[in-house]
Amino acid sequence: CGFGEITRSFIVYDEHGRVSTNQCEQVITINPVHNYEIKFPLDYTTVCAEPEPDSLLVTSYGCDLMAVYNDDTKLTADGEECFKIFRKYQVINWCE
Repeated sequence: CGFGEITRSFIVYDEHGRVSTNQCEQVITINPVHNYEIKFPLDYTTVCAEPEPDSLLVTSYGCDLMAVYNDDTKLTADGEECFKIFRKYQVINWCE
């Protein structure tokens, strides 16, 4: 996911081509940036027609790798309803 450390080493030579005994190392640390938004849809009601609810909206602004799954379970009515749908979402950020 694009984070970790990089080590750079420097060796200095004088004008005669001799290697200096002083060496320099620089460690560069790259931190992950997790910046994302998840918008879950509101509850949706219709009168005995196939539902067309909003979709789940995931927007990533950082170095995130998002996966979204949903599972619908159709339930029989217990009153005047035609049916109910129980929708379960699973959102995974593979970088966290």
